[in-house]
Amino acid sequence: EMNSRGVGSGAAAGLPDPPLRVCLHGDVVRSSILLESTLCYLREMPADVPRLLSWAFHGRRYLDRRLAELPNLDVSLLLYDDDHLRKLSSVRDAGRGIVLDAGQTPELGRRVAAHLGLFDEVTAADKGITAKRMVRDAKTTAWNRDHVPALLRAMRPHHWLKNLLLFVPILAAHELDHPAALFDVGLAFAAFCLCASAVYLANDLFDLASDRIHPRKRLRPIASGRAPVVAVVMLVPFLALASLALTLALPAAFGAMLACYLLVNMAYTMRIKQILGLDVIVLALLYALRIGAGAAAAAMTPSYWLLAFSMFLFLSLALLKRFAELRELDVLEDSNLHGRDYRGSDVSALLSLGGASGYISVLVLVLYINGDAITLLYGKPQFIWLLCPLLMFWITRMWLIAQRGELREDPLFFAVCDKPSLMVALASLVTILFAI
Repeated sequence: EMNSRGVGSGAAAGLPDPPLRVCLHGDVVRSSILLESTLCYLREMPADVPRLLSWAFHGRRYLDRRLAELPNLDVSLLLYDDDHLRKLSSVRDAGRGIVLDAGQTPELGRRVAAHLGLFDEVTAADKGITAKRMVRDAKTTAWNRDHVPALLRAMRPHHWLKNLLLFVPILAAHELDHPAALFDVGLAFAAFCLCASAVYLANDLFDLASDRIHPRKRLRPIASGRAPVVAVVMLVPFLALASLALTLALPAAFGAMLACYLLVNMAYTMRIKQILGLDVIVLALLYALRIGAGAAAAAMTPSYWLLAFSMFLFLSLALLKRFAELRELDVLEDSNLHGRDYRGSDVSALLSLGGASGYISVLVLVLYINGDAITLLYGKPQFIWLLCPLLMFWITRMWLIAQRGELREDPLFFAVCDKPSLMVALASLVTILFAI
């Protein structure tokens, strides 16, 4: 124990103090090392789940030890208790030795000790963690009410705006005057919001390492430790099951699409986002899937024109997001974006592909205007032509802003706060009303 000046009681009595024993799990590292090691293992070797389960079958101590022996966990990215480390540093400066008790994970303890440079010795307890903890803030690992705001923020409710795409099919079909269809799509919207939050939480869990070295993402609730990993792991299946439960009141086709959305998102989180090119295509598909799910909830057949248009437009936005990330982090030409398979030299290719995809969406719109289907919905379809220059202006402007390095967030949320983008949206709505 230390007194108020950081000096041991033995020194106060003129006797040399014994080494101060501190615990790796809880004193030095605030988050759950077991969970972070497990997530790191699943991220690096997603196909090797049977081995992980076999380790867990032998008990937690065995699982702790086996995971700690793996070199995949970067100890420099663990969530350390900075206040505690400063106190330990003052103890060391006062001449007292410090022993790190690593419990059942001595190998991990040695790696942490080498990284921090504070400890004179690393020991392993015989029966779990036995060292007395000098500082222990239970709020960092347990679920309590103080963490609710951080957990809600980690669920990213502002991203629920993307799920408004579910209303696009009934909007495009001019079916807003059908209360039953609106209610069903509203229920589907709620299901997608819960499911999306589960996906965002799972994604942040698997992205802990890359988020903690990102200048902006390191402030996210989970990466910063304000939302405990233990609580998040419990919340993910609860939200996913709640979203699937809502599908029982909707058509089976919608339930199938929501399940597909969840499975594809999990595959994206664990592996697809690390595959060059495939990641942005899957992101675009997930946006288009929202539109198809909205049609399924309203028992409608989705327009293939609408699906094709949205696919190319959202592919452009997905490429725009990757382009902006490379520009924001100023990734060197021969270096990779952490957690992704993109290099700094890819910016020119992303610029070309993204711009081309955006303009192809305009071409799809042109082909739709020249078809026969448009006359079934619009009394004056010639007004729809005005959407083409509006869309071209918006796509061009977004890419030029990203090229200047001024796009530092999700393109859709940038657009929501961008006055010219809002003016384009208003002008598009007025154009559609005139066409109707």
